[in-house]
Amino acid sequence: MEKYDLQVLLSDGSFADFEVQTEREAKTYDILKKGELIASFKPTKDGGWELETNPGNIDQDLEHRITQQLNGYRVS
Repeated sequence: MEKYDLQVLLSDGSFADFEVQTEREAKTYDILKKGELIASFKPTKDGGWELETNPGNIDQDLEHRITQQLNGYRVS
């Protein structure tokens, strides 16, 4: 299992800390906050990200901000 820290700039100018968790051969990236799963994303063939699950009910703005940060973690 691979884990990475992720810091996201929020619309109010503050930062939120998350953890990215994935298996080496997995196609999904889990986003955790304080150890709780808030969302899962999978990379798309066009270079974007698709929200797979959203148990944390993240809004569209936070989804976009997280995917912008995830671009640095993509393994092709």
